[in-house]
Amino acid sequence: MSQHLLASSLTQPYAGSSHLGSSSTAPVVGITHVIPAFGGYKGDVAGDWPSVYQPRRDESSAKEFCLRLLCAAVNVGGVIGKGGGIIKQIRQESGAFIKVDSSNSGAEDYCIITVSAKEFFEDPVSPTIDAAIRLQPRCSEKSDAESAEPSYTTRLLMSTSRIGCLIGKGGSIITEIRRTTRASIRILSKEMFQR
Repeated sequence: MSQHLLASSLTQPYAGSSHLGSSSTAPVVGITHVIPAFGGYKGDVAGDWPSVYQPRRDESSAKEFCLRLLCAAVNVGGVIGKGGGIIKQIRQESGAFIKVDSSNSGAEDYCIITVSAKEFFEDPVSPTIDAAIRLQPRCSEKSDAESAEPSYTTRLLMSTSRIGCLIGKGGSIITEIRRTTRASIRILSKEMFQR
């Protein structure tokens, strides 16, 4: 529809131009062949424009999204990096806030890495998830199985009041997550977690 409106509204080429026609009164013919067919413009459907073209959003409607990862104290140096270089780079590239709390950690303990950002949940990319994915190989337990690719065990802390949201009615949500991601997901109670 947009291409049709463009072609029908340009009945005369620009004065002195030979690109669109040979005379100033000839209609523009074949302009739809010049414009490739992409199946319509992204803006034909409301809300379908890229984020660059979206109208300003009310920042107060953004919600805090937070993940807490457990990281072995011996891996914290790989998360922070020399002079804080690694964590600073992940913060800049993801846009998420990252806090490493190693105040109570000893050689055998874990520290808590909090990753958070104010987000609009309809956005295609989550800064919190992006940062967590970048942190995963640095703070997770790596196991080299017989396969060519290593596997990682990532431990997330979750409030007991939210566990039902992860499990779903009759285990439907966690079953679907396992099926689509092929991840092994176990839920451990605080008492079952061994440091």
